[in-house]
Amino acid sequence: MKKDLILFAGQSNMQGQTGVLPSPNEPVENAEEYLFLKDELTALKHPVGENVAFGGGAGKGELCDALLAAWQGCGSLAPYFCDSYCRSSGRRAVAVHAAKGSTTISYWQKGGEPYRLLTEKFLCAAQKIGEENAGRRFAVFLQGESDALESRTKEEYARLLRAFGESLKADLGLEKFFVIRVGRFAQDERDFPVLAAQEEVCAGGGYFCMLTRKTGELTQNPRYMSYEPWHYNNEAFSLLGKICGENAAQIFEGKEIALENEPYAEFAAWLKAQK
Repeated sequence: MKKDLILFAGQSNMQGQTGVLPSPNEPVENAEEYLFLKDELTALKHPVGENVAFGGGAGKGELCDALLAAWQGCGSLAPYFCDSYCRSSGRRAVAVHAAKGSTTISYWQKGGEPYRLLTEKFLCAAQKIGEENAGRRFAVFLQGESDALESRTKEEYARLLRAFGESLKADLGLEKFFVIRVGRFAQDERDFPVLAAQEEVCAGGGYFCMLTRKTGELTQNPRYMSYEPWHYNNEAFSLLGKICGENAAQIFEGKEIALENEPYAEFAAWLKAQK
């Protein structure tokens, strides 16, 4: 059976900062992770990712590195997503983790070293699988918290999100760029332009597709947050993974998905005021 290659990109919540490993922590059936530094496929389980230094090679697991693994050996989204996706679609998957906390959308643009390493890792994974075993190629993106803190405008964030996704489409042959709408981090109106930009870019359900707004509900409930404010715990990722994996599988089957209603009343009011 062919293997679908899935890029997991973004900042701290995609990197994985749940605080602890989930228990139990069994490998995901029909899913693997590609490790760039070892050039090998391994069973997919928590934690995921690698610390990759600028220029390539093993990093030290510090913010000076270009890519970071799930922080301090914690849980992350990729195993939960792949478990749901593989069960829902009946397909196999290979996860390519390329994320780093505290990064803005500018960090990931083509021409920079992080973009080069991300794309090199993905293409090496594709080579490892082999053309005869290659299935779908797509990305799952969870990012935007840092852009809210920097007061990024809707127009600028939308422009850079489109540029990043289109670059990946051209350079990696991606079929879909899935967005998990970001939760609120700034906790004031600085969040709204980023939320609005993600909605705008994903409107229409073409190459850019939104998988869920569930993060809005989760970030308002301490039950789903880890030891650090605004980082999801394993319970939250279990929910997000199930929703997003199932929705991605349905989208590829040509079915419509039902996104959650807007969870932020003040954001809905802000949007109305912009018209």
